[in-house]
Amino acid sequence: MTMIFCRGCGKEIHESAPLCPHCGAPQVTNNTLQQKTASPDWTAITSLIIACFVLLAFMGIDKADTDQLVGGLMFCAGSIVLGIINLQQHRPGKTMAIVAIVLASIALLICLGSTS
Repeated sequence: MTMIFCRGCGKEIHESAPLCPHCGAPQVTNNTLQQKTASPDWTAITSLIIACFVLLAFMGIDKADTDQLVGGLMFCAGSIVLGIINLQQHRPGKTMAIVAIVLASIALLICLGSTS
């Protein structure tokens, strides 16, 4: 059990306390600073990469065969699901997840439009 001193009143408190129980002053530690400056989560990055690849793959196709269509639909769905997971869990990379969902939706429309 490690104790530290409050940044507000100077009394001894536990190191994991977010607020001082004596004066209520917030305790900013290296752990909380690292959490605030965390890089985007892997789900947002993966979702964006998959959406970009599927969008690029279907941009030049006039008519897709069944295998291309099924693969495109599966990857679009996976990208959208990963983006939604990122948004629901309030992880870093919210903007990246939104862009991935939009790109995957566009790729899905292009994929479905290439069936005719």
